[in-house]
Amino acid sequence: MSSTNKTPHLRLNSWIGGDVPKRTDFVSDNAIIDTVVGEHNDNTQIHISQSEREKWNAPYYIGKYMGTGQSTNTVTFDAGFKPKWGILFSVGTYASVNDYNNKADYNYFAVFSEKGSMDGVTLGENSITVTQSTISILGTEYKSFNENGETYVFILFR
Repeated sequence: MSSTNKTPHLRLNSWIGGDVPKRTDFVSDNAIIDTVVGEHNDNTQIHISQSEREKWNAPYYIGKYMGTGQSTNTVTFDAGFKPKWGILFSVGTYASVNDYNNKADYNYFAVFSEKGSMDGVTLGENSITVTQSTISILGTEYKSFNENGETYVFILFR
């Protein structure tokens, strides 16, 4: 005989003093618990997937490199994801520096993406390629994304 009483929500066995528990009662209760917990855990309306959890826990990657002074420099990274877009800036200077005496504007800040980027930075799957202008672009502008000895930081987003 199963229990005289049942629990209100899962209808599990709730024995009273005169009940005689049987093995089948425990097997039945375990099956009910397994089914209910399994359905709950599999419900994507109330639980997130592992890939969603990874995106939420690590939505960005921060890297840095030291400029080499070469006209181009490919910087590799291991973000653990394929970035959609990012920003790049110099640590040691302003985003833009104007040299009025030499009629030059040095740009140390860029936004880039997989679809297109500011001139001077290209985003790859696991690398960014940066340029250091040796001659002015658009009149007086110089892209300064690989200045020798300058530290740069890039932030990549999913």
